[in-house]
Amino acid sequence: VIAVDAHTGGLIWRTTFPNGGTNHTSHKNDLNNLTMAYADGRVYAVGSTMRLRCLDTTTGEIIWQQPLGPITATLEAERDQGIETGTWIKKRNRDWGFAPIVLAGLVISSDMSVGVVAFDAATGAERWRAEKVSWKNSTPHAWSRDGQHSVIIAGWQQISCLKAEDGSVRWTIPAVAYRSITVSGDLMAYGDTVGPPDAADRDIARSKDPANHVLVVMQLDLERPRLLWHTPWN
Repeated sequence: VIAVDAHTGGLIWRTTFPNGGTNHTSHKNDLNNLTMAYADGRVYAVGSTMRLRCLDTTTGEIIWQQPLGPITATLEAERDQGIETGTWIKKRNRDWGFAPIVLAGLVISSDMSVGVVAFDAATGAERWRAEKVSWKNSTPHAWSRDGQHSVIIAGWQQISCLKAEDGSVRWTIPAVAYRSITVSGDLMAYGDTVGPPDAADRDIARSKDPANHVLVVMQLDLERPRLLWHTPWN
């Protein structure tokens, strides 16, 4: 992780993690594409072994670090074997390209195992973990209404809204969104390859036909979102 002066481009600090990551590539031979999160003088960065690190933005000092989930031990074992034997680490399939968020004093991220995990932003202590609510590399989205904070995230065939304080599910709607959610105010937009959420037939096989691909916009609510409109992609 590096910090540069926004006015001059000069290097302020550089923090490295010797033997802390891997150079594995995805199915399209691209390297890891993981975006950091920033809040209150700290930056939160997920590394290539799915280890989350919190750094001080003034000094670059590591404040705490935590594995996102069981995938971290698997990837670090592969890394160690690669270093020991000099062998190339196997490719991964579409696994890299998400970001954590900071919300209500928590750092919240996909755990790369179809779940979501939340850590205390100050200490790194794990606060909660929600299973089977996320596509493994989905980026969570923050949404707040009436002082209540929520996390919205796309799963394999659904979009879920979780309570930020404990990870419990507020609501779930059917969607094959493949991580492509945008939240702005009380609106949520996403692409669905099966059709609108009220479609009579939501068989996943419909994804193969581009005629079923739609852009959907919904009005968010704490109880359940309301469909505003949808339109074909093509």
